[in-house]
Amino acid sequence: MKKYTVYEIEKLTKGRLTKYKLNQAIKTKEIKAEKVNSKKNGKGVPKYYITENDLQNYLEKVEEQKKKMKIIADESRDDGVLVSNEIKEIYTKLIEQKDSIIDSQGMQIKELTKKVSMLENNRVLVADAPEDYQEKQCRRKELLMELANNSIFTIGKRKKILKELNKLS
Repeated sequence: MKKYTVYEIEKLTKGRLTKYKLNQAIKTKEIKAEKVNSKKNGKGVPKYYITENDLQNYLEKVEEQKKKMKIIADESRDDGVLVSNEIKEIYTKLIEQKDSIIDSQGMQIKELTKKVSMLENNRVLVADAPEDYQEKQCRRKELLMELANNSIFTIGKRKKILKELNKLS
């Protein structure tokens, strides 16, 4: 009768039975295993040896549990169809939401590109006439300083300054 380590069983089953699952099965005593009495601890030192017969018995138990799970799933097949329909509805709603978001973002991009082109055109106009722009800027500063320095104004003079500032902008 051949003995296997947990590591060897994992390699033989190509990862279907992991070391973790096997160690849990050993702890819950689903598999009979011989504990290795070794003074060495660490990597490469096996903790348990499992015989071929015990491994076969455990594999049969696992297969029976999987079969039971399949039978239960087949019995509740109507529920599975309902769930899959609900999933399809949710999926279609998500797709519709995604499409609407993409459309709205496309519209926002178009609006922003229009605004950018308008701003670039305004910058070109300002760049074409820098002297005129500087004169307006200086006049604005003068008017703002006049407003800031003189706290007592007549209403008419204040309105006149504000109208002039508005025209300059």
